[in-house]
Amino acid sequence: RKLCNGDYHRPIKAQVISRMRFKEKLIGECQFTLDELISQERREFALNNPAKDKTQGHLTFDRFNLVEKPSFLDYLKGGTELAVMCAIDFTSSNGDPNSPESLHAVKFDNRLNAYQSAIKGCCDILLNYDFDKKIPMYGFGGKPKFPNLST
Repeated sequence: RKLCNGDYHRPIKAQVISRMRFKEKLIGECQFTLDELISQERREFALNNPAKDKTQGHLTFDRFNLVEKPSFLDYLKGGTELAVMCAIDFTSSNGDPNSPESLHAVKFDNRLNAYQSAIKGCCDILLNYDFDKKIPMYGFGGKPKFPNLST
């Protein structure tokens, strides 16, 4: 998300509030834009209190620095390489895999269970950015029994 939705001319309202023992008292408020701060056109703003109809002081910016955080796409454009990894929770908290209500339930009608759907949904997207297109798989919390697998 961008500050002011990327509109540097959109007004920002600032309020200066005094807090004493759970009570808040408005000292004053002002409006300014990012453009004013960036261009150094103005760095001092009068704090007006609508209830008192007079200036209560000034809000002054000695320094101002707008720092933009890079997005996920910015990292990819910059050459960041992803390595997708996957881990499956085999703890009993997910239920018996023989039960149809379990997250690990094995479906014999070519439908995916909840874990398979989540993994497929994420990996279908992330594999487009994975540098070697290989996914190391890990499991924890159980001892799977596969008939043709020795560990």
